[in-house]
Amino acid sequence: MFRKSVAVASLGLIGLMTGPTFAADLFVPQVIVQPELFSWTSCYVGVPLTWSTSPLDSNAPLSNYSTTPNGIGGGAQAGCDYQMPDSPLVVGIVVDAIASSSEESLAPVAGQELTGSIPFMGSIRGRIGVALDTTLLYATGGLAVARVENNLVVVGGALDATASNTYVGWTIGAGVEHMVTDNLSVFAEYDYADLGSKTNTFDGADFDGAGRNFLDISAVTHTVKVGLNYHF
Repeated sequence: MFRKSVAVASLGLIGLMTGPTFAADLFVPQVIVQPELFSWTSCYVGVPLTWSTSPLDSNAPLSNYSTTPNGIGGGAQAGCDYQMPDSPLVVGIVVDAIASSSEESLAPVAGQELTGSIPFMGSIRGRIGVALDTTLLYATGGLAVARVENNLVVVGGALDATASNTYVGWTIGAGVEHMVTDNLSVFAEYDYADLGSKTNTFDGADFDGAGRNFLDISAVTHTVKVGLNYHF
């Protein structure tokens, strides 16, 4: 009887000593999985819609031959972005081409009508921004190209001449883009472009009574864009 009691007591002691050890061996630490942040590394194609106003200023002493075309437009764009590893910094490049209805007509002097327009504009730009998860705030800048047309008509049909030139300059702007699905984003952007000055020749014109038939016209543009991008 004594031996049996000793044996039972010994087993109980062993259980007290080993029980916590077995419990510790069975403990599984909790693993917290952080949600993966969105990455802006991708290429995309998009459709921008625009509104622009574009002062076309003729140099003195013929500064009255100046117009400010404005209107809506639309086109296409394509680009690629790269988000730095473990960083909100995003860099990229974008190319766009816009056809526009932008134009204005005025009478620089009695009996004349001058119509200025920018039917086409394109750009190749870099962009750099900060990603706030699925929202990107960015600045952009690069090369701008535009087709600028000026049509001069003298009432009565004495003259109907068009000067058409390709202007090349620079552009800078800023915008915001937001992902609405894994592939589709919306964006809004403002761009300023300085396209420099060109000599516009109007065959048959005489601006000063001494046979001058040209105007030196500078061009700048202010453009607001909204649109959609598809990322892949």
